[in-house]
Amino acid sequence: MSDALYNDIVASQNTDTQSEEKASGATWLVFRTGSENYAIDSAEVKEIVRNTELFPLPFVPPYVKGVLNSYGIPYAVVDLSQLLGEDSTAERLFLILKNKNNVALQVADIQEFHHNSEVAFHGFTDSADAGTQLFLGTISFDDVIAPVLHATALIDKVRSDIE
Repeated sequence: MSDALYNDIVASQNTDTQSEEKASGATWLVFRTGSENYAIDSAEVKEIVRNTELFPLPFVPPYVKGVLNSYGIPYAVVDLSQLLGEDSTAERLFLILKNKNNVALQVADIQEFHHNSEVAFHGFTDSADAGTQLFLGTISFDDVIAPVLHATALIDKVRSDIE
């Protein structure tokens, strides 16, 4: 067996295991952007900020709305609805993510928090592009199905698009 094939197999097993581990003890933050609900592991969110000023940036993709200042630290603001091909949101609500690249998501509304025991998590099993997919899977509760955002893949996409 070639080293490349072996590494691909190990990487896919690690990704599936990480998704399952993440889902097992997670508290999900469900938010709305555009007309859809989405979820993110609340451990990925550092802070929720409302009505802060955005400073535009030149030469960035249209879904990067600018920079916000939180305690003297600049965060690149990503309009998730525009990134996903929907109309841009005008709301001034931001999820500051825990990451070294200082990224925040512009969202329309915070819906609710759910502990893992209250939802059904369905991870994506196709691991061919697991590291680059923007979603880890879905959660469902009541009559709601919300795609779960893969924060690391989103940050990697923003970084590569800006570079």
